[in-house]
Amino acid sequence: MHLIYTRMLLVGLLVLALQGCGGGSSVDAMRRGLDRYPEYSVILNDMNSKGLFFHDYFHRYRIIYPEDGGKSVEGGQPNFTQRLTDWVKVDEEVYREYQDALGMVILSKKRDGTVDKVPQPPLFDYVGDPRFGKWETDSKGNQGWTWLATGMVLSRLIGEMGDAFQNQRRVDHGHWRDYNTSRSRGSTYYGRDSQGKPQFGTQGTVTRKSDTGFFDRQQARMAERKDSFAKKVESRMGRSRPSSSPSGGFSSRGGRSSFSGGRSRR
Repeated sequence: MHLIYTRMLLVGLLVLALQGCGGGSSVDAMRRGLDRYPEYSVILNDMNSKGLFFHDYFHRYRIIYPEDGGKSVEGGQPNFTQRLTDWVKVDEEVYREYQDALGMVILSKKRDGTVDKVPQPPLFDYVGDPRFGKWETDSKGNQGWTWLATGMVLSRLIGEMGDAFQNQRRVDHGHWRDYNTSRSRGSTYYGRDSQGKPQFGTQGTVTRKSDTGFFDRQQARMAERKDSFAKKVESRMGRSRPSSSPSGGFSSRGGRSSFSGGRSRR
């Protein structure tokens, strides 16, 4: 059974790659390729663009899905596994659409069959599911979602999100309320830290601690552009610098100007 589902995923990824190379939507291709799974999450793990005048755009996805096809013990957690895809070429339109969603879930399917394409923070689609945690109130009266002992994949995600959660194991109910408000409006929730900065997405404080290579490439690209601009300025300044001994110019003699570049009169 495991082999069958693994093959199904590989077929889905093949469809994704072919669709991406053909210029279609990689997100729609993934949805079709993963349709047989009862639940899954697709994270935009990395993105890149190449080229000087004409750009090619690429995505890399992290797919989390139930290894056993979701046939876990009734009420128990499914045994999740994950795969990191190869680089997939995408249209510029798709790249621009998700350019602010690095590190976020851009495609998900819940156990009830609901498919969601609005970007959201990782793990938030599991909050409220009794298989993965429960709501608790601390000694100060603050309510939050506390994760139960999870499988390796989800535990790793919780650890990677770090200070997004209190003690790395708790989702504050205020964040959950804001998240649901954003979802009801069809907009993306990027979280908020103590200083009001976004936590998730390309500009998120949590995302910037990730080690995908995106931010290193971004800094290298900016440094390359600055260096190229400086060289252009230096080249232009060199061409516009006046000559110290112009020929065919004017010279001043006793307060009078005379042209020295032509033949003199006799």
